[in-house]
Amino acid sequence: MSSSSLLRKVGVAGSAGSLVTGSAAALLAALVASAAPAAAATTFVVDDASDGPANAADCTTPVAGSCSLRDAALAAATDGDTITFAAGISSITLTNGMISLGAVNIIGPGSGSLSITTTAAAGSYDIFNLAGSSDVTVSGLKITKNRIEANITGKFTLDDVVIEDSRASNSGGALYAGGTGETVITNSHFNRNFGSRSAGAVYVGKSGTVTISDSTFDTNSTDAGGGAVVLYSQVVDFTLERSTLTGNTAKNDGGALYFVGSGAVTIADSTLDGNHTTTGRGGGARLGGGGSWTITRTSIINNTAVYGGGLAAGGSVSDSTLSIVSSLIAGNSSQGGGGITMRHMSDATIADSTITGNDGGSAAGGLYADSVDLRLLQTTITDNIADSGGGVTLTGPSTAFMSGTILAGNIGRRAGGVRVADDIVALGAGPTFNSTHSIIGTVGADVTIIDDAGTIRTDAPGVAALADNGGPTRTMALLSGSPAIDAGPATAAPFPGN
Repeated sequence: MSSSSLLRKVGVAGSAGSLVTGSAAALLAALVASAAPAAAATTFVVDDASDGPANAADCTTPVAGSCSLRDAALAAATDGDTITFAAGISSITLTNGMISLGAVNIIGPGSGSLSITTTAAAGSYDIFNLAGSSDVTVSGLKITKNRIEANITGKFTLDDVVIEDSRASNSGGALYAGGTGETVITNSHFNRNFGSRSAGAVYVGKSGTVTISDSTFDTNSTDAGGGAVVLYSQVVDFTLERSTLTGNTAKNDGGALYFVGSGAVTIADSTLDGNHTTTGRGGGARLGGGGSWTITRTSIINNTAVYGGGLAAGGSVSDSTLSIVSSLIAGNSSQGGGGITMRHMSDATIADSTITGNDGGSAAGGLYADSVDLRLLQTTITDNIADSGGGVTLTGPSTAFMSGTILAGNIGRRAGGVRVADDIVALGAGPTFNSTHSIIGTVGADVTIIDDAGTIRTDAPGVAALADNGGPTRTMALLSGSPAIDAGPATAAPFPGN
């Protein structure tokens, strides 16, 4: 029954023909609405690799070989529609500018099978600009020179997509994801992209969870913060897993990754290698604001920054926690805090991890902690170097506890090139280290060590060079005769994954 016939039958009452009013009118409106179902989603198949003025009829009443990508985008007028590609379509070059769509899925045959580029200069426009209220998936494509912008109210998924050599005059050189809802990036690769305002590759400003998995970010850059990825304050929770961020550069904070928010951050089974910030903090990653941050089975190596060569975490308020478990912080460098810089945290735990080979410049080769409650559990901190505090430097109202930990064999540089054992230094009021079954080397005059049980004092911990010893990251095995052999606690202090 059509809505017009429904009106004729229900919209008149009695022989007088008066219009229905009140609650009956509300019922009438509901009946009319239910009689007009939402348009069904449609799939449009691109079978023409050329570009030109859009003509939706080439896809809705198609002649074989006439439906171009631009035609399909115009025909896909309903949120939830899908664009796919016929076999044999392997390369599309746009000549007529950006393609604007609603919340439309774009499903390619695979990033190695279909490439989309433009004749315009890199950064001239967005290749795709999507906006709408349905869930959207973009998959199976390689895109060069210009980015994707997606302002989606719903779940936005990027799967098996390569974006490279793209530029943006604002944030997100490869992808700008706005709107609300969940963002998922998986099995995708971002290479040599540039975002002027922030985020060389991916900028997420959505108010929803974000997951990046099984992806790579290589040689992306920005004139601001976040050489590869920026997650803005609206993000609730962020997960990075099984991914690699290599050779990315930022002028400001976050050589590879910059998180500004108050949610939970999880970085797991990933590598941040060789990233750089010119004037900022966190060569590998900068975790700002407040929240709960967990780094597990991850290597943060060979990154550089002004402060926090590998990682800079925390801010001006003690409302955040940091947990680093089964991870490697090595070969990073900065002017202060070569491996890690952390500030104002209610709890910071480093467990079952290795911090080695970092250079802190003037202070704190391995770790710098300001106003932090610090716990070091089953962790090795050795062979780091700085002018002062080659191992750990504490300042502010910090406290420290260590169990089953090696904090020895770190070096302080002195005038004339003299190198001395230098493991723990305090700036300001002297902190207290409570230690159980740990090895501690040379400490500053203002540092108090309280031996709760089994602490060994030596500058020679007896550890081998970094190597693959069978764990999730490289570690430092104990040499024959090391004082650490059989010297740990009978029961390790609890930490996640122990």
